[in-house]
Amino acid sequence: AGQEPAAAGPATVAPRSRAARLCRGVLRWSWRGTKWLLLVALVYAGALAIGLFPVNRNFQPTPDGVEIFVVSDGLHADLILPAANDVINWREYFLPEHFKSDYATSGSHVQIGWGERNFYLHTPTWDDLKVSTAAQALLIPSPTVMHVGYTGEPLPEWQPRKLTISREQYRQLTQYITASFVKQDDAIVP
Repeated sequence: AGQEPAAAGPATVAPRSRAARLCRGVLRWSWRGTKWLLLVALVYAGALAIGLFPVNRNFQPTPDGVEIFVVSDGLHADLILPAANDVINWREYFLPEHFKSDYATSGSHVQIGWGERNFYLHTPTWDDLKVSTAAQALLIPSPTVMHVGYTGEPLPEWQPRKLTISREQYRQLTQYITASFVKQDDAIVP
């Protein structure tokens, strides 16, 4: 009767099969990818929700002010401003010879947009939108570009939002826009 119990040895675990390790790796990366997609979707949904809140509820158009327009195709938003008035002549900043369109000399308005460089250049339509491009534009600070073109008054199918602002507000807007461009010798670099 004086026998002692046998000492317990290290537990033995059957080695995982290669298929089980591969499956676990795929599941781990799938879960990580799903978390990132959910994060991007939540950020986008949050941005949409914020956009539903009305701002400037008390805005009143300025009589005899400057008429400007905001247009959007759902991906990019642009301001459409008079090409020339007593506040600014955009043709002195955006030289017509830098544009291929005949509107550069005859267009009554200038169309200006701003955005993340990669998104702007590689996403002209919804069909071109990639999750990676959208995520980079939303989450990672990156270079930006300005889009400029001459045009006529916006067409109804563009669903323009018309605003009439004071000359002082327009002057402030034009100063902000011109300060946003890269300049060399006080001239905007095309």
